[in-house]
Amino acid sequence: MRIESVFGILGAIKLASAACGGAWSQCGGSNFQGDKCCMDGYSCKKVNDWYSYCEKSNDAPVAAASNNSEKKAAFGDNVWGNNNSWNNWGNNGNNNNNAANTWGNWGNWNNNNNNNNNNNNNNNNNNPWSNWGNWNNNNNNNNGWNNWFNAGNTAGNNQPAQQNPAPAPAPVQQPNEQPVQQPVQQPAQPTTNANANVKWPKAEKHIKLDAPIVVKAGETYDGLKENGVWTSYGRGVDAGDCVDIEGSYADAVFHVETGATLKNVILGKDSIEHVHCIGDGCTIENVWWDDVCEDALSLKYSTNPDAKFYLIGGGAKDGSDKIVQHNSAGTVYIKNFDVKNAGKLYRSCGNCKSGYQNTRHVVIENVNASNVGVLAGINSNYGDTATFKNVNANGGPVCYSFTGNNNGSEPKKTGEQCKGQSNCTCK
Repeated sequence: MRIESVFGILGAIKLASAACGGAWSQCGGSNFQGDKCCMDGYSCKKVNDWYSYCEKSNDAPVAAASNNSEKKAAFGDNVWGNNNSWNNWGNNGNNNNNAANTWGNWGNWNNNNNNNNNNNNNNNNNNPWSNWGNWNNNNNNNNGWNNWFNAGNTAGNNQPAQQNPAPAPAPVQQPNEQPVQQPVQQPAQPTTNANANVKWPKAEKHIKLDAPIVVKAGETYDGLKENGVWTSYGRGVDAGDCVDIEGSYADAVFHVETGATLKNVILGKDSIEHVHCIGDGCTIENVWWDDVCEDALSLKYSTNPDAKFYLIGGGAKDGSDKIVQHNSAGTVYIKNFDVKNAGKLYRSCGNCKSGYQNTRHVVIENVNASNVGVLAGINSNYGDTATFKNVNANGGPVCYSFTGNNNGSEPKKTGEQCKGQSNCTCK
C-alpha cells in the first residue's frame, strides 16, 4: 500500500469525525441532507419526523476515549495485527514500548495492546498477508502487515518482533477478506401521504415580552440554544376567541428582518400577532404555534418579485383566520408543516390598499392539514400560483381562487381547484 493512500484514509477519518454537530445542531429529519451524527458527549434527539437535534447525553461527556470498550464501539478490535515495521503507524496517544518500531507513534490513536483480541478463531502467525482485512483478529503477532492502523489497543504492542521458528508447510492460500462495505445512508423520502402523526413539543419555560424581539438581517435566533429547553414566547395578551381582531406591527412577538432565521421556538396563545417577516425574505424553521389568534406568520414590506420566504418544519393550530398572510411580493415555500383547526394555511393578500398588490406564488410540500378551511387562497386575476406536492388535506379543500383588488373591499371567490389531489398546480 502506498504512503499516499495511508494519508488519504487518515484524512477521510478525520473529516468524517469533524462533520458531526455540536449542541443544538440539526442531526436528522425527513429530507435532511446534512450529517446525521453528533460530537462525543452529545446524542441525536428526535423532536418529530422532520427535525432532530444534538443535545448533551445523560452520561457525562468524554473528552477523549480512554479505554478499549469505547474504541471498540467506533473501530472494532484489531484492524491489521500486531508486530511489523509499520506497527501503529496511525496510532494516536500510545506512550508505551515504541522503541523498536520503525514507524512508531507517527500519529498514534491511543494504541496500547492488541495481543489478545477475542473475536477470531484463527491463529495466522506466519502468513504475511492473512487477515489483511480482518477487523476482529486474535493472534496475528507475526503478520507482515499487522496493526497498520490499530485504533484502540493498550500497552506493549511495539516490542521487537521475535525470531520465528522454522516455517511450517505453506497453507493453502485463502482469498483476502475485505471489510464489509456499509451502505451509504440516503435522505429519508416522503411517504405517499404527508405525515399525520407529528409530535408537537411542550414548552418547559414561558417568556412574556413587552416589545417584539428583533432578529437582525442575516442573524439567527434559536430558542433552544438561547434557553436550553423548549420555550413559549408571548405578549401576555388575552385576545379571547380572536374573532374580528386586527393586530398591528407593534403587537408581534418577533420581527425577522431580511435574510434572518427564527428557529426552535413555541408561540403561545397570549398574543394577537406572532411573527412578522420584514423585507426581502426570511427563514422560519421548526417553529410551533400553539394557538394562533389572527395570523401566525405575516410577510410584509417587500416589492421584490425575487424575494423568498421559507417556512420549514413546525406546525400551527387553532387559528381562526390565516396561518400565513402573504402581503409582500415574491414566493413562499412551506414544507414539512402540520396545521390543525384553521381557516387557511396560506392567503395571498386579496385587498391590500398600500404597498405591493400584484403577482405572488406559493409552493406547499409535504404538508398535513386537518380541519382546515382551505390550504391556499390565491388571486387568479393577478397571476398568482399555488403548487402542491405530496399534501394531505384529509378531505378538505385544497385551493380557492379569488378576484383580488387594491381598494380594501372583500375579494370575490371565483372557484375551487385541485379538489382531492395531493399534487397539483392552482392558477
